[in-house]
Parts: sequence; structure tokens; C-alpha cells
Amino acid sequence: MRIISQDGTINLPYEMTALIVSENYIQAVFAGGIQQSPYVMAMYSTQDKLLSVLDALDEKFIVSRGDGIFSFPKDGEV
Repeated sequence: MRIISQDGTINLPYEMTALIVSENYIQAVFAGGIQQSPYVMAMYSTQDKLLSVLDALDEKFIVSRGDGIFSFPKDGEV
């Protein structure tokens, strides 16, 4: 499955990516890349919105059986 950042500039394979979650943003570290610093994938105004998006990501992965695309929604779309 592919994961795409909120602004559409980052596109990574979910299976080779570690997500780092903090209070209001989601970062990703791609295991197959040269850059080892995290990419900011999404930012949300509340932790409830962030957790809701993570649930949607998990559900998409399960339903699509790892095949498909997940775009992190903008803050106002959650």
C-alpha cells in the first residue's frame, strides 16, 4: 500500500515505512531510502483527529489487504 502526505509531496510504501506519532503530527521514516530523517506526513489540530486518521489508515490497510493508496486527509476533513 502507498501512503501519501497531506500536501501530496511525499509518497512512500507503507510496508517499508515506520510511522512516528507525536502530539499532533505524523512523521514517516522510509527504510529503503538514503534520507534517515523523518518526513512530516500530516499535522492535526487535536490528538483525537490524529488518532482517528491512524484508525482509518489501519482500516484501509486491512480492507485493501495491503494493496491501495491512503492519502492523509487535511485537518479540516477529519
